[in-house]
Amino acid sequence: MFKKCIFLFFLGCSVSSNVISQQQEAEPASSWIRDIKKDGKLEPLMRLRDFLVVVNQGNQEAVKSVVLPSELVKKIQAVMADPFSYDFTTTAADFETPEVLIVKGFFKAESYRKNKKTKPVWMMSGFSNYFKLKKESDKWWIIETDFAKKLSRSFLNRFFSLIIFPLLLLFLLTFWMLFDCVGRDFEDRRFWFIMLMLFNFVAAFIYYFQVKRKNIGKKS
Repeated sequence: MFKKCIFLFFLGCSVSSNVISQQQEAEPASSWIRDIKKDGKLEPLMRLRDFLVVVNQGNQEAVKSVVLPSELVKKIQAVMADPFSYDFTTTAADFETPEVLIVKGFFKAESYRKNKKTKPVWMMSGFSNYFKLKKESDKWWIIETDFAKKLSRSFLNRFFSLIIFPLLLLFLLTFWMLFDCVGRDFEDRRFWFIMLMLFNFVAAFIYYFQVKRKNIGKKS
């Protein structure tokens, strides 16, 4: 009986704490919605949400219903030729004028083949995007953004080249130090071999300065 009472007591505490935490999480969200309604930002932000839906659906024709300049529409449609998922997190939304809102944030994008269960072909995360929305004829439109630039093939190629080239150098450094360790006769050879296998380029840097540069042991 005593054990049942203790169990029910802790169960009640855990349930009540969960309810309180959910209320605390819901309160900032509801206050944020009240704030953007009061500031007049809700309508343009909802239009931005419509743009995200269009992008994730891969509906190139529907871009015209959210984006106004024809040149910008064409650039975004060109980027959307290869389908990808796009998620945007808003960090700031400020009015430049009463009818122009600038929204800034970070995005995550993933490109899949037809079968979305496979691993993504490419993935980008943590990069910034901005959107400038303007109210014309009682409707908010995206009139300027770096969305097409950041998701273009040229930007992607430059991004991946900046990643792959350093990784290749680190791989070569690790392989070079591993080869040197195997061919060098010294007391701690087994230790350094294990370190190089486990910690790769980090151990390779240390090995270079602690062993190879000091020329410890004999080369076989």
